[in-house]
Amino acid sequence: MKLTLTIKIVLANKILTSNRENNFRGVLEDLPKFKDDGTTLIKYNLVESPILAGYDFNTNATFSAVAQENSPYGAWTIIATNVRKTEDLIVRKSGRVISVAIPDLMSNLNCFADSTNDGVDNPKSLGTSVVNADTDWKLTKTVPKYAADGVTLIKYYVKELPINGYNSVEGNIELSEAGTLATADKTGTTLSIDTSETTDIPSAANNTKTILKAGLSNSLKVVDVNVEKTWEGIDKYVSKTNLPSIHVQLKDATNPMAKINVASPKELIADNGVYKASFRNLPKYKQDGTTLIDYEVEEVEDATLSGYSASYVREVSSDGNTKIAITNKVETVV
Repeated sequence: MKLTLTIKIVLANKILTSNRENNFRGVLEDLPKFKDDGTTLIKYNLVESPILAGYDFNTNATFSAVAQENSPYGAWTIIATNVRKTEDLIVRKSGRVISVAIPDLMSNLNCFADSTNDGVDNPKSLGTSVVNADTDWKLTKTVPKYAADGVTLIKYYVKELPINGYNSVEGNIELSEAGTLATADKTGTTLSIDTSETTDIPSAANNTKTILKAGLSNSLKVVDVNVEKTWEGIDKYVSKTNLPSIHVQLKDATNPMAKINVASPKELIADNGVYKASFRNLPKYKQDGTTLIDYEVEEVEDATLSGYSASYVREVSSDGNTKIAITNKVETVV
């Protein structure tokens, strides 16, 4: 930080100027050691004038009775410091069930500062931090409250880097003072601001900092599997009304050698002559967030449906949804 102001310090009606030229050091000589009673030691300290905007002024004064050069009766040493006013950023991830679904999931959050208030498009990066189950899905960072001029409030933003297999809030999200947060919606994904966690906010007696908070939530990338079934050669049955009930079992067939049953079987329900069932909001990816899950179905009654064979045609659309067409065809003897 460049200091362009000269700091004047008033000491017992005497002024000590501290700046770069004197390396921010100075000496005031020939000050009385005792009060008028000749026994009460005078305690000296400093005040800053004018107060440097955007900074807290602190002093640490100590007295030594040891004779020093030019000060045979002891000396006071006063260390004065200016510390930039800071505030705490708290970003919390909601929907922690994701840590159960994917134990090794982590979220990379990049914080940004805009000291010129130019807007959200070109802030300065403060670096990327990882939040996960070990951090209780929370990022806390102490940052300067003002720009170098001491009066311009710095705006802070957070952006979540993409998480494989999950939808994330897009763009830079501005952090707001705790208690005045709102809920924003970005491209269909909700940014949930958590104002209920008061444990993050210091009590009024100790609250000397501004607390900026934001919450981010992620939704699982999901797909649907829609099943349609038709019959061919139903002359075996007296009418369509006595067709057997057919249920389908959804399977994760990503590994064809070790297929996994998913959810409970569903009955195919007649709809204008076509029998249908749907499995909705299924995970699109395996736990690594990159391997697409191959879904297929199998008729539960396939082995007992005498006289008919089932064929399956699977079609996956560009958005990942799967359509499976089943045809039950009468078996014929040539």
